[in-house]
Amino acid sequence: MEAEDGSNNKPLVFGSVYLPPEGSHFYQNKETENGVDILENALFEIESKHNPCDIIVTGDLNARTGHLLDYIIDDSPEFIPQLEFIYDNQETTSAIPCRSNKDKNVNNVGKSLTDICANNNLVILNGRCKGDKHGEFTYLTSAGARSVIDYVIVSQSLWHNVNMTVLDIDINKHFPLQCYIQIMGSDIQEIVSDAGQDINVHSYINRFKWKPQNSDKFRQVVNSDKFTNKIIDVDKTIDESVDVAIDKLILLLKDTGLESGMAWNPPNRQISDTPKAQWFDNTCAKLKSRKCKLLNKFRATNDNEVLNDYLDTKKVFKSQCRSKEERV
Repeated sequence: MEAEDGSNNKPLVFGSVYLPPEGSHFYQNKETENGVDILENALFEIESKHNPCDIIVTGDLNARTGHLLDYIIDDSPEFIPQLEFIYDNQETTSAIPCRSNKDKNVNNVGKSLTDICANNNLVILNGRCKGDKHGEFTYLTSAGARSVIDYVIVSQSLWHNVNMTVLDIDINKHFPLQCYIQIMGSDIQEIVSDAGQDINVHSYINRFKWKPQNSDKFRQVVNSDKFTNKIIDVDKTIDESVDVAIDKLILLLKDTGLESGMAWNPPNRQISDTPKAQWFDNTCAKLKSRKCKLLNKFRATNDNEVLNDYLDTKKVFKSQCRSKEERV
């Protein structure tokens, strides 16, 4: 996914990545046995196409990085005056905080990952941001094996604009990562007002659903001179501001959906304290609550007894839910 970082007018490239683990059949008949090599080639292509650019990479990388350094420590320009200007105008690694990691282990993929981070001015966000100060485990099996193998990796110039959290949703062995990206500062208001458009990006909450009975009306709207003129206007605006052009395009699509009768308002859902599933009774609710509390307690204490209690409770919870659902 590609967007534009409003804070520095550089392209922002976001990639969701999965790297198979070492020894996977995926690497048979390939020139490499390390998925990080493939990732590095992809980064090279991205930087060749969008230079300069900011990058965010997230996903299951099967890399265990321990406390390996993922950036090159700055050399002081004290004795080389000619370098002072360069250092004053670049993002230096001295501002990047140390990285915490509950997983102390390192594998070959982890070594390669930290190397390409250092070589490409990227840093691992896990364990060095407000939402993940301690480098929480991202993977936990029913047997208690745990590791940090899911990451959010960002450009050094972008790390202070991105935050991430390891959620406590334990449906899978992998805990999902939630990432917050701040790319629109106060300058977006200037761009909007300069274009003479009163655009509220928060108003695009309408839902649309394709309705075959309105397809002729949709074609009529899309083939109209009004629609064509607005598309031309969007195209012209791209040279002035990509952000404003995107806002105009979204507004045009919204209006097109409304005019052609494709708007869809889902039925109002009443918020209730009782779960939807009839079989999910008070016993299930209590087990789920206890399971979540134990997981959070384990994260806070890293106590193996708490971990075992959590795993046992999770096993009982899943068994109870499966049994009650089968009875319905």
